[in-house]
Order: sequence, then structure tokens, then C-alpha cells
Amino acid sequence: MPGLPRTLPASFYLAARPAWWGRLPFPAVGPDVTGGRGPGGHAYGNPAEACYTKVMVGSDGGGGSPLPFNAKRCYGPGK
Repeated sequence: MPGLPRTLPASFYLAARPAWWGRLPFPAVGPDVTGGRGPGGHAYGNPAEACYTKVMVGSDGGGGSPLPFNAKRCYGPGK
């Protein structure tokens, strides 16, 4: 419709990258996201995935025994 703004925010949930998100690209998923590892480059990982793969050293697909979780190691300052 004429006169209506066409620019949408990157996230309808949050106005900007939250501090707990860390250094990962934000938003992580969307049609305007480019360069990601997900389908068509439109998706990056999120903090939970980064914790699982990098801190807990989990495997793709989740095979194996349960892994120990420590929130301070995954989501502490500077993550």
C-alpha cells in the first residue's frame, strides 16, 4: 500500500542483539541473512548450538552419551 513503510526490523522479538547472544551473527536465521552454513546460506548457529559443539564438544546428530552442561562455561562473560 502506498505510504506504508516497507523496512522490517531484523527481529520482531528484540530490537538489537542481546548481550547473552555473544559474538554470533544476529539474527541467526532469515531470508535476508547471508553467508551462513544453513540452507541457502540463510542460517547461522545460535548460542545453544555453539555451546553444544564448541564447549561441550558434542557431535553433529547428538550421538553418544549425555554430556555435562555448565551454563557459566557456555554463556559467561565474553562468550
